[in-house]
Amino acid sequence: MTYKNLLSFFSLTIYFFFSGYLLQAQNVKVETTSLKIVNNKLVIDYNFVKSKKTQRFDVWVEVTKSTGEKINAQSFSGDVGDNLEGGENKQISWDYNKDGIVLNDEINVEVFANITVLGPGMGKAILLSAVFPGLGLSKLDPGKPYWLMGVVGYGLIGASVVMNKNAVQNYNDYLIEEHPNESEDFYNRSEQNDNISKICAYSAIGVWVVNLVWTAVNAKNSTSKVTGSLNNKQKVFFYGGLDPKTKSAGFTLKYRF
Repeated sequence: MTYKNLLSFFSLTIYFFFSGYLLQAQNVKVETTSLKIVNNKLVIDYNFVKSKKTQRFDVWVEVTKSTGEKINAQSFSGDVGDNLEGGENKQISWDYNKDGIVLNDEINVEVFANITVLGPGMGKAILLSAVFPGLGLSKLDPGKPYWLMGVVGYGLIGASVVMNKNAVQNYNDYLIEEHPNESEDFYNRSEQNDNISKICAYSAIGVWVVNLVWTAVNAKNSTSKVTGSLNNKQKVFFYGGLDPKTKSAGFTLKYRF
């Protein structure tokens, strides 16, 4: 493999590592499945889309009028609060009677979440990736073949060492060879081996640098905030009234899509 071809190959390898990062950098979404009234409570069903086992969520609900005025809704139960696991089939119940909410207006219901990632902190993740490229990323984002970076990195180091030894051996043969043509051939081989050795060494350094930067960015982004709207293109109408038996507010729920 020529100098240019080898350089192009390793440049392409690094490019694919970056491309893989871009494909994986997708935000978790909060999506509704239904809103319904059950036993004078508003039941909110939702899912965390594309969530992972290492992620935890702090979830809260905001209820506002059509004018944007925030409703003092506090009586929530179910999958709401801090340190919730991701996944699907989540449910929140709002006891609006307990909150003393009496209204006859269009309202918006939204679920919000702060996301955090379990596992090593940035320092530990970077240390692991420094020892073996991809190891820190595997701790931050399990299940992906990040270990391939380590295989490539150490493979490049091994190739660099072998080519360097060949370069030294050919140079020594060049020094003791008396025949001009043979001597020149040994010298050319030595130069070629030395160039390939350097390319492998620089490429290995490139893999380590890409790996460490990728790990640092992933560790930093793992604590970023994501929010999702439960009522995406959906308006909820409450029609209020007084239940004569319980003396509490009763509501009828209708949707507009």
